[in-house]
Amino acid sequence: MPNMPKTALSRIADEDDQPAGHRRENHPPQCSRSRKLFKDILLPYFFFCVQGYHLSFLNGHMGFVVFPNIITQFFGFSTLLRNGRQPPVENTAKKFCFPLKKMISLREKTRERVYGMNHAETELLYRALCWEEGHSRRTQHILKVYALAKLLGEREGLSETERETLQAAAILHDIAIRFCKERYDGDACQANQKREAPRLVRLFLSESGYAPTFAPAVIELVVHHHEYDGPRSRLLQLLMEADLLVNCFETTPDGAELEKIRSIFRTVSGKTLFDLAFPAQQGGFPAEKAGK
Repeated sequence: MPNMPKTALSRIADEDDQPAGHRRENHPPQCSRSRKLFKDILLPYFFFCVQGYHLSFLNGHMGFVVFPNIITQFFGFSTLLRNGRQPPVENTAKKFCFPLKKMISLREKTRERVYGMNHAETELLYRALCWEEGHSRRTQHILKVYALAKLLGEREGLSETERETLQAAAILHDIAIRFCKERYDGDACQANQKREAPRLVRLFLSESGYAPTFAPAVIELVVHHHEYDGPRSRLLQLLMEADLLVNCFETTPDGAELEKIRSIFRTVSGKTLFDLAFPAQQGGFPAEKAGK
């Protein structure tokens, strides 16, 4: 019969038929110390990082950075063991244990930031609703503007910090109305609201768990969200559009006023929502009020 190439199983069978001493000469045993390193350091590290990769969908995008590097280290270390080479204990410990500690710290910080900010925003919304003490129009107005601002911010591709700022401002954008009505005998004009809003915003943010450095950006949006003729940042534009959309639903202005309000909109998402709600052929009223 012609000589056929040996399969992996046949080679293993041939090796098993050889004397024990012959196998030891051709195949030096792997060092027990290397096996211990593989078992005690590499494998736990590898599976921990796989877990971090899996949890990256919940905690952020850290796993996509760590995982490919772990694969490289894993196969490089395995090659050393297969070749019978013993990596130094000190270098191996530094190479694998230090990134492990670094990854644990990074994941904990990411989790603390994500869950911490979500909790602060939830607490802020709850406190703002409680502040209104069940006032029907203002309570619903907060929820509507908050939802629309969140939608527009995500549609426009804001960063995480920008979305947090916009959403906090949407919750607090009219927070001074009740205070001004009580302090100024029912006069909640824009001048009074601008005067009282900064300290109220700081107080609500602080009690909800936001860092003090977070307040200035939110205050700027709250104070200027009715200045339609002035310069507008990207976040201020989105807050204005969310507030104006809700105001139009609540007050149903006439056609001329709707046209003026429409000229303030700049984002594609905001314009689309406005045009769907207030088509020109229906005299500027919402589609549902026209019987459709």
